[in-house]
Amino acid sequence: MLDRFQRGKLFTLIAIVLILISTACTPAAAPTEEQKVIAGAAASMAPTEPQVAESTNTPAVDPETPEALASAPETQPVETSTPSDTPAPEVDTTPVEPAAVVPGVSPPEVGAYCLPLEASVLNIQEPLKPPSSAKQVKQTENELIVSGLPANGCVFYYTFKGAVPGDLKLEVSELANSKPFYKVELKPVEGNPETMWGLVRHVMIVSPMTETLAVNFTVRDPLGQVVRQDLVTLKSWVEGTPGPKESDDDEDCGCQPDF
Repeated sequence: MLDRFQRGKLFTLIAIVLILISTACTPAAAPTEEQKVIAGAAASMAPTEPQVAESTNTPAVDPETPEALASAPETQPVETSTPSDTPAPEVDTTPVEPAAVVPGVSPPEVGAYCLPLEASVLNIQEPLKPPSSAKQVKQTENELIVSGLPANGCVFYYTFKGAVPGDLKLEVSELANSKPFYKVELKPVEGNPETMWGLVRHVMIVSPMTETLAVNFTVRDPLGQVVRQDLVTLKSWVEGTPGPKESDDDEDCGCQPDF
């Protein structure tokens, strides 16, 4: 039989077990307001994991993929200039037919001759009477031909059928450029006021650098109106003979006019 002490221990142990069982089966009490405040403060101090923002960028598309080619905007072809098969228009070198633009004035008749290099041009008293050594200018239907150049100077004279329309000026220009490169004031012939004359000594005319050169001779009145215009062909040799030969030395050939 158990003694009194042992029975006391047994009863104590049984009481403890019963208490533990009752505690485990009893539901947990709701947290108090103080416990809630403490729990919230602890939660706010706890470290949080960084949130990664969701990227809104769309993935890059390879321009060589079919999707990129399908979505690419349609481009219009750019027109580029290509050489045309049509030839460029040729410069019209047709001489202008002599015509009187001045109302009531008929085109004057023209005559010309050139003086040789050894002839003097300082004091021409009678321009309508050339010396025997002068080279006459040939006239055709469409042009005046000055051959046998170089020369020391050329005399051009214009004879009207009536009164001369004021002071006249002779202008020389290239075929491709109407701006004159040389101008000469025409003077009346003494004793023959219906004829005007001028001495031409421009080196491009009396001693051209090419074998053949074509220019325009235009006579204008004081208002700039055309009285007469002629195509003048300059040739640096006598027509019908072989052309000039090139010299092998650098000596002065006397081809420049004596100004």
